[in-house]
Amino acid sequence: MTATDRDGSAGRQARAHAPRGPARLAAADLAVAALLAGAAAMLTAATAFGRVYTGDGSYLGAMTADLARADWRYHNALYLPAAWLCAQVVPAGWLAVADDPLALGKATSAAACGLGAAASFLCCRLFRAARWAALAAAALLVVTPAVWFFGSAIEVHAVHFAVVAVVALATLALPWRRPVLAAAAAAILFVVPCVSHQTAPLLGPGWILLVQCARRRVGRGFAPVGLLAVGAGLLAAVGVAHVLVQWRRGLGFGADPAGVAATVDGWYRGFAPSLLRSEVLEPFALLVPLALVACAWRALDPWLRACAATTLLTTLAGVLWWGVPERGGYLLGGAFVLAALVAALWSALPRRVAVAAEALVLAAQAALGWRDVRAFDAGGFQLADRVARVRQHVGPGGVLLSCTELSPAVSLWLPDVSEHSLVASLQQGAPIDAWLATVEPLALAFVAAGPVALELGYRGRADLPANMVQAMERLEAALRRAWRATDQPDASWPRRLRAPR
Repeated sequence: MTATDRDGSAGRQARAHAPRGPARLAAADLAVAALLAGAAAMLTAATAFGRVYTGDGSYLGAMTADLARADWRYHNALYLPAAWLCAQVVPAGWLAVADDPLALGKATSAAACGLGAAASFLCCRLFRAARWAALAAAALLVVTPAVWFFGSAIEVHAVHFAVVAVVALATLALPWRRPVLAAAAAAILFVVPCVSHQTAPLLGPGWILLVQCARRRVGRGFAPVGLLAVGAGLLAAVGVAHVLVQWRRGLGFGADPAGVAATVDGWYRGFAPSLLRSEVLEPFALLVPLALVACAWRALDPWLRACAATTLLTTLAGVLWWGVPERGGYLLGGAFVLAALVAALWSALPRRVAVAAEALVLAAQAALGWRDVRAFDAGGFQLADRVARVRQHVGPGGVLLSCTELSPAVSLWLPDVSEHSLVASLQQGAPIDAWLATVEPLALAFVAAGPVALELGYRGRADLPANMVQAMERLEAALRRAWRATDQPDASWPRRLRAPR
């Protein structure tokens, strides 16, 4: 290589790292974002699950089935407002079958997936990625197993993904030529994702560097003292968000760090090596090696690489330390930076090479995402099968005693059937004898009054606490002793449900 060649290469790298004039969103960018949002929403709506993901999915499905009676004190405080907004904006039947009781829950996840993808695309553009590279990176994000899965499930993670991506976009678009005003606005905006989900404070260190990236779009970045001030503003935002959530839950305007600590400790499981597979490698698949290459490639903007690496590492460290498996759901808040990294990587490659690589990676990732969502939905306990079985064996005026929480109340589909969840009435660690003393006479009274079905879902659960399984076994034995029982095997139940990963 000649000296001129070396100088040219160094010059190109210097130009890649140096601040340039602000990237602006053109009308074409907004049009592409709208088309991407629609395509992503329709994709995930088309693959919406016929079963629910864990008991939280049942709870959220029931609340969105009747927002007027929902408990708006739910701790992920933006979920129900997002569902309400979806009901106002998305016409009935567009993203879910209109007469499905769970239509709004399904539509909310699909719409959130589309909005998060569109905002991620626009973030990539503001990070100066080429339009074609930004579109390919955002599309890759949509078909990533974790994003596709939670876009198809009734859960909070798709909404949180959208909230964080939209707030990141708004932060990048602030008037950073007036840094004090923009930094204050960025701190206020950071309240929103912290209200959305309890994992959002883990984004804080990376968000400081996101602010630095935003400032460098229009000029010189903040000095270290300025970044400390930005961090202080974001920390204050976390405190404000905590107080707002407390108020939203009906607990008044006040801080309760002990309550937060108790929640964290109550669910704490600790690190296990399998979490790297279940929370990172499988849910994000090909995005993992692409992100590693992008973070290590010095030709890319160092501030973008630092922002992405910090965002991903802090959230990952929190998830691995806590040890609660969620199929990558707790990492979705920072997913927009994965798209930004990949878009920057592809923009830096020769276009012909990048396009060929994009096509291969996108096809492979889509295959992995499709396999993941189909495998989950084929795992058993389809809600339609459950409704048909209850209609057949219980009928109008009957009672269903359910030993699982993997479905909202069957009365959403069959108003003449009364369902009583036994799992919901038994707190983890509660004395079994005291519970049986209350529940057994009630169950026997139901049986004496008319047809009753006891749904033995606990038998197939690998994730229920031992005391719950023991309690259900003892109640089932008591009912069999007192009354004649007829077993009706349900083909939709798997032999044994795996614990959620």
